[in-house]
Amino acid sequence: MNEWLSWELIGTFAGTCLVVNLLTQVYKYVFPKASVTAIRIFALIMSEALTILVAVLFQGVSVEGIILAVLNGVLVFASTQGVYHLASDATPKIG
Repeated sequence: MNEWLSWELIGTFAGTCLVVNLLTQVYKYVFPKASVTAIRIFALIMSEALTILVAVLFQGVSVEGIILAVLNGVLVFASTQGVYHLASDATPKIG
């Protein structure tokens, strides 16, 4: 296992959520005064772009594949936002 991140990992639901979370945190670091709405729009765009890219790479271009990728992008976005807020709400209780 020489690669920390591979296309096979990113092709999984957990891998896509990981990459979207990482990209969103980098965005928040680069733009510290970004509004919550701008951060969420960025996360949605990254979720959609990444799921469509992975679908095209692994399955090729088809109408059904793109539609499913768009729906999966919404699911990835919802999951990453929910996981982040769960973790941030639990942090004060742990420490």
